[in-house]
Amino acid sequence: MWHAVRLLAIALMIFALGCVSSSVRGTADRETDLDRISRARTWAFLRNDPPIDMPGNYTSNNVSSGSTYRVTSPLRDASALDADIARYIESALNTLGFEHVEHEADLYVNYRLILQPRAELVEGNFSQRFLASLSHSPSYIIESTEITRTDYEDLNLIIDLRERRGRTLWRREVKLRLRALDSIGLQARVDDLIERLPHSRAR
Repeated sequence: MWHAVRLLAIALMIFALGCVSSSVRGTADRETDLDRISRARTWAFLRNDPPIDMPGNYTSNNVSSGSTYRVTSPLRDASALDADIARYIESALNTLGFEHVEHEADLYVNYRLILQPRAELVEGNFSQRFLASLSHSPSYIIESTEITRTDYEDLNLIIDLRERRGRTLWRREVKLRLRALDSIGLQARVDDLIERLPHSRAR
């Protein structure tokens, strides 16, 4: 009897150790992506995704060779926003010690900015007017209503880093609502996302 109990206890210990080992490996695997980023020294923009459709009367003839736009913005200049984001990302990564190269980079940066127009209609009381009756009919209070329209833009900015094989190592995004055509504060938003990266050891 005792022999059977001892064998059962040993089997349970081995099972428990196996579970702990699996958990540690899972944690280590998740940390590996951050380790790869912190060891990286060079980066490049990911250029092999499909071009993004431009709004309005934009034609493909305006696209310079090799350019890929990642911005959707019906109310704003999408190509200018695309250039701004690329410049801000390059500056932020340079500050962290990463070097920009054109090919054979340690990391590939992909980004997406969507500015979707929205309209909100609010109906409210505008005024009240008392209409006195001149006969035996009851008097009335007439209420006027006013419909107010507010135009917004829903902003969604995504930045991710990928390895050479295309697997995503790191991804961050910000979502918010702006008044239509208000300042985006794009540089501050890009800096805030990039600053969350592990610092490069290249510095």
